Amino acid sequence: MIPKLLHQIYLVGDLPDILLSNSADHISRNAGWRYTLWTEPMAESFIRESYGTDTLASYKMIDDQYLAARADLLRHLIINRLGGVYFDIKGVIQKPLDEVLNPTDRYILSQWDNGPGEPHEGWGLHRDLAHVPGGEYVTNVIISEPSHPYSIAVIEKILKNISSYKAWSAVGRTGTLRTTGPIAYTLAIESVKDEKLHRVVDQSELGSQVSVGEGYDHFSALERPHYSTLRHPLVAQRGIAKLVSRVALWIREQKQRLKANRN
Repeated sequence: MIPKLLHQIYLVGDLPDILLSNSADHISRNAGWRYTLWTEPMAESFIRESYGTDTLASYKMIDDQYLAARADLLRHLIINRLGGVYFDIKGVIQKPLDEVLNPTDRYILSQWDNGPGEPHEGWGLHRDLAHVPGGEYVTNVIISEPSHPYSIAVIEKILKNISSYKAWSAVGRTGTLRTTGPIAYTLAIESVKDEKLHRVVDQSELGSQVSVGEGYDHFSALERPHYSTLRHPLVAQRGIAKLVSRVALWIREQKQRLKANRN
């Protein structure tokens, strides 16, 4: 049910050698799978042709400094239309996918091994997801058939979040996680979750690693700030909303400074 398609996203610049080598390893490890590296021009053309100008406009409303947020939305649009396996550009799936996936698989869900003493202790445990045992569903690897109900629900959730975005709610890391990232992803899936629609797989079963190299940061390689450090709105603000956002963010910064001074 899951087509043999491998997808990665790299929206700006040329792929560094370490990531080229990583992608080549995945291609060689998965003979018979077709690999696509999605760039910004490819992404915009694909969204326009597959989803229309309204969805493309929503995608472009995401500030281009928030590359991670644009990639968040794009991965779900790709997987929904084409199916296959998406994995982060700096991520690693050590096992051949044909050894991991079953012919009847429709969607794979996974969570961090985040318990006490585990490799990712505390990861993905957000206040917004306190009702979800184990915390967020990981988005660094997404495996699905085309047009799966989870993919549809996630896209609808993210597009709604973009259209209703308020900068004073959250920017930077929190804004990204809530608007386009794992928090939005997990909440969307929880709203339509059905045990018959997915299989749960541990990260260890995939041989999944977050990064190809210890401490490797492709934001630094691009000489761009990491999205978690950004302090301006994730989604473009217009008119009165832009003014209100600026004032609200300024007030929040002043409160943070006062608190820091007291400490």
